[in-house]
Amino acid sequence: MKTHFILFSLAVFLIQCKEEPITPSSKYTYKQTFYTLEVPSNFPQPVSAGSNPLTTEKIALGRMLFYDPIVSSDSSLACARCHDQKYAFSDDRKLSINLDGPTKRNSMPLFNLAFTNRFFWDGRKMSLEDAVQDALMGEQHYNYETLKARIAKDTNYQRMVYEAFGSEIKEEHPQMAIASFIRTMVSSKSPFDLGKREGNYEKYLGPSAKRGANIFSTELGDCFHCHGDIVSNNLFTDNDFHNNGLDTVADARDFKDFGHGKVTGAISDNGKFRTPSIRNIAYTAPFFHDGRALDIDAVMKHYNEEVLNSPTIDANMKKKDVKGVHLTA
Repeated sequence: MKTHFILFSLAVFLIQCKEEPITPSSKYTYKQTFYTLEVPSNFPQPVSAGSNPLTTEKIALGRMLFYDPIVSSDSSLACARCHDQKYAFSDDRKLSINLDGPTKRNSMPLFNLAFTNRFFWDGRKMSLEDAVQDALMGEQHYNYETLKARIAKDTNYQRMVYEAFGSEIKEEHPQMAIASFIRTMVSSKSPFDLGKREGNYEKYLGPSAKRGANIFSTELGDCFHCHGDIVSNNLFTDNDFHNNGLDTVADARDFKDFGHGKVTGAISDNGKFRTPSIRNIAYTAPFFHDGRALDIDAVMKHYNEEVLNSPTIDANMKKKDVKGVHLTA
């Protein structure tokens, strides 16, 4: 009887000493290492990230999610498929392919989005987090509960989520992390930038590029009105919305794609689209909101001789009545 009691007591002791289940809070460490974005001296200050300050942990998690098809409903489509790094985080196709088929518009590049609060060709979102959420839902049919279940099976993701946010994954975490990663995509090392930061933007430009800069920044080409001037706007986009004469209609309600007008509800905004940056154009073809211009020569031909009139055409398209600026070859 005494032996049985000893064995019973030992069993109770072993049960009581059994290791408690490991919870995320006891297994991982919330790190929150704040990250300072390096802002080029010829750039404006970044738009505030609000309640989503940059940390190295969120950036690392966002990078993982950006390149991982785990975020799509069927685990087949990563963000990077339509925003490929080798194309300056854009797509080399006229229209990208999402889970429903071809996208409605060309995929815009993602660099320098830390410096604006107007996103997509039509400007329908005013924060990068909301823009990421919009893209996840619309292009990849993202579902939070599905992603949560997948991450629950992946200890590496569990660790990264906890390090970034101090808890298990919550509904807002994926877009916050991916937005953090995108904010680090700063493009600022062109020959123009290097010279500009040394006090002479022409220093590293060849003769042809210098002539082009003069055409770009004067009424000869009229480019600077929308794409930024050499002196004060080196993002090379005003991040505003313009009708650049791609299509002609008698009535603004006849545009096939209303663009910004669909967002604002104003007929006067129909046919207007966000100005893309002209940085990295060697990598971001095709061009325009619908990808109709397959290369930069097609873009130049449009502005030179194919500008079409319509009720909402931008006032700065001063040569519209003669179809373009008529530069020589």
